[in-house]
Amino acid sequence: RTVAVSLAVQALVADGENASGFDAQRFARHSLFVGVLGAYLFRRRAQEANFNSDWTAEEVFAAGVLHDLPDALLFRVAPDVYTRTSIYATRQNIPFQEAFYRVVKKPLWTLGILTVESWKLPKVFSETIQYVEEPWLHASEYSALCCIKFADALSATAGFGKTATPVTVPSHPDIAEEVGIDPKELASSLEVVSRHVDDLHRETLHKAA
Repeated sequence: RTVAVSLAVQALVADGENASGFDAQRFARHSLFVGVLGAYLFRRRAQEANFNSDWTAEEVFAAGVLHDLPDALLFRVAPDVYTRTSIYATRQNIPFQEAFYRVVKKPLWTLGILTVESWKLPKVFSETIQYVEEPWLHASEYSALCCIKFADALSATAGFGKTATPVTVPSHPDIAEEVGIDPKELASSLEVVSRHVDDLHRETLHKAA
């Protein structure tokens, strides 16, 4: 159910025409990439060492797909604010969430949490949206959130960034160490994940049509 909900919502928010700096297709591919890679890293992490988590790999996938839901929601409800934030983020070479906070003086994740709660979506979505940028603030799901955050940080390098212009993502060695994947293994895994994401994206578009 969680996976179905995440794909349905993702299709809902990313089916519009490109405008105001929002590329719907790029956003969709980025979201799927983070979901697929995040779930893969989570499964691998669970096999190598036991760790506490109430989430399943499927829930990590679903949460990864919707981790950037506030971005799409902002574009839908306030495209002028989205455009202003997007331009500022690009000019300053900072993440979109940081640019929004500087402009509006409020964290963007609050928009996502209000939405998923009003839609009565599973708690995994609100927790991911709130803590994915700072997983150390949610100790009980630290490992799972690190997998999603690590996948998000790698997205642009793998060709699945959510913007045409890559933005410098702050390095977090503690997150990389928590994920604990060898660079050589990661390189080969990215090839497989990338192909799977493209296949899944085409399948999602076909179903939406």
